[in-house]
Amino acid sequence: MECESKPGFLQLAILERRDQRLGVEFGLPDADWSHDQFELVHYAMDSAGYSTEVETNEDNEQVPRFLRVYVEGDRKDLTITLLELLETAASKLGFGVDDQYTVQMQGETDPQYIDDLATQLEQSPRRPWFGRTLAKFIRRTNQSSKSSKK
Repeated sequence: MECESKPGFLQLAILERRDQRLGVEFGLPDADWSHDQFELVHYAMDSAGYSTEVETNEDNEQVPRFLRVYVEGDRKDLTITLLELLETAASKLGFGVDDQYTVQMQGETDPQYIDDLATQLEQSPRRPWFGRTLAKFIRRTNQSSKSSKK
């Protein structure tokens, strides 16, 4: 999810899938746009009890460190966890409700799963603005995908 109003993005990657369980990684580069908040995001993730790791690469001047946050769990429960994680990172990085975002998804996904995910995001009582923003984009993308396959 790229913030259009200012430099920066949030990224997730599905690392493993087993039936209804998923392993997902949030990644944050220590780049120009995130450098001042990098430690704050890392501390917030540690404080929230997430499993974190900071990789260092002194040979890479543009991204000398990379924060990896790994979460796993049942798909339905994990949606709420990921919303909390993304909203925590977004707030620490200074991304706001009124900022514009572009969301990109890669890979083949069942349209019914996408609809179910959007519904779950819309109904999330704990992260209303973030969930509604993602759900709206997901529904729009899913509709575009369905119509382009016809």
